[in-house]
Amino acid sequence: YCGTGGVFSSFWTLRDRCPHCGVPFEREEGYFLGAYAVNLLGAEFLGFAFVLALLIRTDLSTLALQIIAVVVAVGLPLLGYPYARSLWMVIDLMIHRPERHLRG
Repeated sequence: YCGTGGVFSSFWTLRDRCPHCGVPFEREEGYFLGAYAVNLLGAEFLGFAFVLALLIRTDLSTLALQIIAVVVAVGLPLLGYPYARSLWMVIDLMIHRPERHLRG
């Protein structure tokens, strides 16, 4: 809500509340389901584009392309999930401003 940052205590761990203004990050059960979808769609789109570019621009074997595709398909969603959660919170905060009683 306040935009000060520090929402993650580590790369994978989101704090329960904003350390500055106290707004809870997970408002209800299943709140981050949209983040899963955004992350998966974005990562798979980027991964497909990357592997397609490799297919067109290189002479890699089919096996090498398949291995790269699997690594990218697994790795991108794992690395992108914290960013997707942050993006999901921004989208939600633009649509649903938290009530004053949720802060602090």
